[in-house]
Amino acid sequence: MPARSVFTVTHPNAPMEAVDPDIFLIAFDLSDKARAGSPYHTGNLADGYHYVRLGTAHYAVRNGVPYWRFVEFGFRRPDGTPEAARPAFGRALHEARVRWGALR
Repeated sequence: MPARSVFTVTHPNAPMEAVDPDIFLIAFDLSDKARAGSPYHTGNLADGYHYVRLGTAHYAVRNGVPYWRFVEFGFRRPDGTPEAARPAFGRALHEARVRWGALR
């Protein structure tokens, strides 16, 4: 008869705490790559990328510059002329997914 093992979880947050340093590295890498790939005019857009720790193994990469969406996704000028997208965050996210695996 095979041996039977019984485990009691005494610290349910231990798995999250174990991967927190790795998740931090992913968030740091993502914000750094987005910063490096941003188009540079005044530097505000690049400086706006930063990571925020929301909890154990929960991080968000944000940009507080109000016009980041227009640069990232492109837009149409009032006269109808399209302005092409310059997706710094999208490219950084793609690179992170290739390097680290699937990210949400």
